[in-house]
Amino acid sequence: MLKQFKVSGSSRENDIFACMIHNLFDEYRFFSKYPEKELRITGTLFGLLIKEQLVSSITLGIALRYVLEALRKHPHQSPQSGKMFRFGMWALEHFKERLPE
Repeated sequence: MLKQFKVSGSSRENDIFACMIHNLFDEYRFFSKYPEKELRITGTLFGLLIKEQLVSSITLGIALRYVLEALRKHPHQSPQSGKMFRFGMWALEHFKERLPE
């Protein structure tokens, strides 16, 4: 659905796509409080957004920065750090084949 909304000729669907991406990125600061299942789903979504090239330019830079920031957390430092590290790993799993780009 996100793919369709991004390329849609409907400005309403384009706005919905932009709003969904914006809200997802705004939510980043709360990811460490997410339950494990929801965090895994969110990490997967982040990774697939990158893999499927649904984000580009500045938005891609923000997504990659969030993943890198999460991967820099020491997984055993605190429960929140461990959660963020796992988020980063789940995201990376889905777009690792694009890393050479």
